[in-house]
Amino acid sequence: MMRKRAPRAATNLKFLAARYGDEHWREVIRLFVAMAPRSLFETFMQAVVAAGGLAGRHEYTSRCLREALQPSERPFVKALSNAAQRYDALQALSVLRDLNPEPLRRVAEALNAEPERFFRVAASALAAAERDLAARLLAPAAPSPAPHPPAAAGPVVFISYSSRDKAVVTRLRSALEQSGIRVWLDVGEINPGDVITKRLEEGITESTFFLPVLSPHFLRSSWTQLEENLAWQREVEEGRVVVVPLLLQGELRHLPLRYRQRRFVDLRGDFDAGMAELLAFLRQPAERVLVRMNAVDATELVLVPAGAFQAGKPEQPDNKPRQMELPAFYLARYPVTNAQYRKYLDASREAAKPEYWDDERFNQPQQPVVSVSWHDAQAYCKWAGLRLPTEWEWEKGARGTDGRPYPWGKDDPDPSRAVFGNLSGQPAPVGSCPAGASPYGLMDMAGNVWEWTASDYDKGPRKTVRGGSFYDVARNLRAAIRYGNHPDSRSRSIGFRCAQDP
Repeated sequence: MMRKRAPRAATNLKFLAARYGDEHWREVIRLFVAMAPRSLFETFMQAVVAAGGLAGRHEYTSRCLREALQPSERPFVKALSNAAQRYDALQALSVLRDLNPEPLRRVAEALNAEPERFFRVAASALAAAERDLAARLLAPAAPSPAPHPPAAAGPVVFISYSSRDKAVVTRLRSALEQSGIRVWLDVGEINPGDVITKRLEEGITESTFFLPVLSPHFLRSSWTQLEENLAWQREVEEGRVVVVPLLLQGELRHLPLRYRQRRFVDLRGDFDAGMAELLAFLRQPAERVLVRMNAVDATELVLVPAGAFQAGKPEQPDNKPRQMELPAFYLARYPVTNAQYRKYLDASREAAKPEYWDDERFNQPQQPVVSVSWHDAQAYCKWAGLRLPTEWEWEKGARGTDGRPYPWGKDDPDPSRAVFGNLSGQPAPVGSCPAGASPYGLMDMAGNVWEWTASDYDKGPRKTVRGGSFYDVARNLRAAIRYGNHPDSRSRSIGFRCAQDP
């Protein structure tokens, strides 16, 4: 007698449910729930519950529920009878209540009427944490509380930190509150059953400043990464300084690029002196942001003001001297690095690795990414919410307004100002030649790698590249020089940097 096979769809769902929470399958599962109709979502989550997959995965479950096309409370109601998963099921139901209160109102009514039918034990037999969550879930829905008003004597600050630095953060909080500044800290602001990411976003939105307490622990935390990305994005939207870094441990050179050019308060030595500096900064008028940070890929973008600049050079037949007028724009301080491009590859399954991606001469994290076509560069910019600069934006960013031949001025290139004439044949980490900065503080605008621009070379089909590279001679590093490359070309000496409109 032949055994009937399980339907393929059911087998696939069971396979996927068994990998719930697995780091390698998280993106696939999130994509699935974002497309699944309610019936399929329920079948999948029931399989997750049957496999014991809810336990200890509230953060991931919360994210799946927020991104789901048609989430359902039914699998989590059934999971209330499982002692090992009851607490996580209650947390999931609390998330669903915040997303859509009406279905959970009916669940609350049923639980109130017959708690033992759902929990399989008396309500009094639940663990204390489970009782607290259940009481919150069963309470009548109330409107969201209004944001806390700022303290009269000062602003509101959000402190982002690693739990391993809690002792110093407690001291920091006390000093701020004694000075009349209200502090938003996760302790006391986030309650059991809250959608954690939602509360964090609310806290960052209602705060005047965001204070990241920088230490090696901070840099390894996924929660602090989420918080700082929200804060940098808010800074972009408001056009003022929001992020005020506090350096607690470690060296500045070990910090991410987004912090290296930012004013920071040093708490490594004299804590009281650092606090005095911080309080003075928090109480001064808001500073306009001349440098913004892109939340998607951590690109640091520098404002290039509107106005005229001197383009071209007499010895360049395809770029004759002339005055050009450009509106304001932002240009990346550095070319896109391999570390940034790796993040793009991880998020974009259809993107192909560059040809030299596995070559250790070209794949170090802080080297500029190379062997990318113009189309590759465009795709990256689209993913990051940025764009390629026009070649004239690139030229103004490289040389300022006075027509200087090189970013740093009139002096000939040397190894302190640019990476060029490199017979070993590989680029240096971005920012290796600070003496070669442009008038706007942009790095690597001469040498290291040629850079794609958005502009056609003459009438096409080639695209313009600018800047020279690690193997070029000195004369090719002049800011007015322009070359054309086919947009499909992938060269180990060509990379790109990003731009953005104000």
